[in-house]
Amino acid sequence: MFDLHQLLAKLRGLTGGFMPWKHQPEWLQMAISMFWIAVAGVMGVAAKVASEVKSGEREKFFTNKLWLELPAWAVMTIVSYGFTSWQNLSPGQSVGLTAVLCYLGPRAIDVAVSAWLNRGGPSK
Repeated sequence: MFDLHQLLAKLRGLTGGFMPWKHQPEWLQMAISMFWIAVAGVMGVAAKVASEVKSGEREKFFTNKLWLELPAWAVMTIVSYGFTSWQNLSPGQSVGLTAVLCYLGPRAIDVAVSAWLNRGGPSK
């Protein structure tokens, strides 16, 4: 008969826990997190560019204009990493937030923050 608890105990014994990367130095954990957040950012930018191609705003996916997305991707990835670290979000939440932020891009974030500040900003 299949016993899930025994299987999980064996897996825990093989890997030293379910998250073996958590037993690595802090700098390596940060590098792994940043890598996956950057990958999510690339996916967000790719989705945005694909959407623009589909809507006719761009002719092709791979053009010289694609190089202009790199600075936006880098900035949104760094902003997302900082925000998720500040809020202590889980890795899944960090990756999801990064994909959304990279899809929206800095202009959408600027518009949202400006509107929020025009309404009075943070509540006193």
